[in-house]
Amino acid sequence: MSPSTSALILVSAVLLLSSATTSAYNVTLILEKYPDYTEFNNLLSKTGVADEINRRQTITVFALSNGHFGDISSKKDDVQKRIISTHVVLDYYDVTKLKQYNTSKGPLTTLFQTYGQAKGQQGFLNVVVKEGEVFLSSAVKGASMDTKVESSVASQPYNISILSISSPIIAPGIDGALSPASAKQPNAPPQLVRGRQRRKARSKKRLLLLVQRVTVERRPMVAQSYLQMQIAPP
Repeated sequence: MSPSTSALILVSAVLLLSSATTSAYNVTLILEKYPDYTEFNNLLSKTGVADEINRRQTITVFALSNGHFGDISSKKDDVQKRIISTHVVLDYYDVTKLKQYNTSKGPLTTLFQTYGQAKGQQGFLNVVVKEGEVFLSSAVKGASMDTKVESSVASQPYNISILSISSPIIAPGIDGALSPASAKQPNAPPQLVRGRQRRKARSKKRLLLLVQRVTVERRPMVAQSYLQMQIAPP
């Protein structure tokens, strides 16, 4: 065998190995077999999250069936990507493995965490097992734990696992909305402010008139001191 032929075979082998390594699966092609997940599959492609999933070696996707998106589809493209990327965990989990999950390991790390955009715990998911059922929530404090892992859609152990969930996982603040604690209270209308000022002025005037009626002859020092306290600026 000539050196050139040997080199060609070696290059071909490397290319084939590289292709097999970088394309262990295609999440879009997998979900195409399941019509109930058409909307989710389209959103993965639209946001570019599908390409990021396909570049990973080990991944878990929490998929939403058609009609279970809530208001995600009405949000801006960048917000959709943030939300969908929190449904992708950077490790392999099937239903059995999740049921055995030890919370001492801490929360699950999502694809969104790799973007460098997550605030606080937005890039992580909590797992809770109740009576044999697995529930998920954002790791952000106060997030509701009402998303249930329903079943396995498809898997290629131990590369990709696609699990069906009952509802979207929305990390508080991921859409840019302020949390109730951080939201600014609206300023009072000018008319209300002026009304308060007038009532305060009238109350002070009535108080001064009352003080003036005090019998100065009987309590001159008390009346004078009290009057000075009320007139003195704060």
